[in-house]
Amino acid sequence: MFDMMKMMGKFKEAQDKMKEIKNQLDTIKVESESGAGLVKVEVNGKKEVISIKIDKSIINEVEMVEDLTVAAVNKAMKEVEIKSSEFIKEKTGANFFLESGFNSDKKASARNMIMGRGHSVISETTISHSVIRSVLDANVEDLIKYQEIGPTTTRLAGTEGCHLHVSNALTAIYLATGQDTACVAENSIGHYQIEPLDDEVKFRLTLPSLTVGTVGGGTRLAPQQQNLKLLGCDEGDNASKKFAEIICASALALEISLFSALASHTFAQAHMKYGR
Repeated sequence: MFDMMKMMGKFKEAQDKMKEIKNQLDTIKVESESGAGLVKVEVNGKKEVISIKIDKSIINEVEMVEDLTVAAVNKAMKEVEIKSSEFIKEKTGANFFLESGFNSDKKASARNMIMGRGHSVISETTISHSVIRSVLDANVEDLIKYQEIGPTTTRLAGTEGCHLHVSNALTAIYLATGQDTACVAENSIGHYQIEPLDDEVKFRLTLPSLTVGTVGGGTRLAPQQQNLKLLGCDEGDNASKKFAEIICASALALEISLFSALASHTFAQAHMKYGR
């Protein structure tokens, strides 16, 4: 008989092993050059640039320096990828690590809801009843009523998680910061909850599977790099973790806004008024 829990346990062990190996990748170093040694670049196994050395004879040749630096970096990245693969093979004794469809990459799934992928984040905020009435223009009783309806309707629809439109927040942020927008389907699964207190309401959003990063891919583009810098997520050991927390907080703010608009019956009215 197929034992799902046993399989999940073995899968978790494999994930932990790979995580341990990936944490050792910074010990791998590769130096590449371009222009017959005029520019030298050193990177580590995590594809982080450690140093760039430029010969003094070309220091004033801006275009040449730019072209040779790009060439050296690209060459180093390719070489370190090969070396890192060999390192992983040596540590695992395997030619490759295959998760197959169980990985659920770029797909919303119960597996990613339960186990998560990338960063798992919870964002919370507490808003007083007076602010809910004066700023959000909603009644607390209506917010609670709509929250009670949400889980039932999402279960009937077969939806993973319970929220309104996390994907809107993620898509906008992903485009602006060079993330893989194909991951929005997977990353937008989550739970939006509200908890009534004495004279306040606690709002909570849980996103268990945020596969985001601050290096590589589209993050190398100048506008996207600038946006990550504005968020304070362009460097540092915990940059991607901080970035994931900002994403979750932003998505929570958008959830609260739409939820309040629905509860106050102004959502449809606003769309009709502005012709959308």
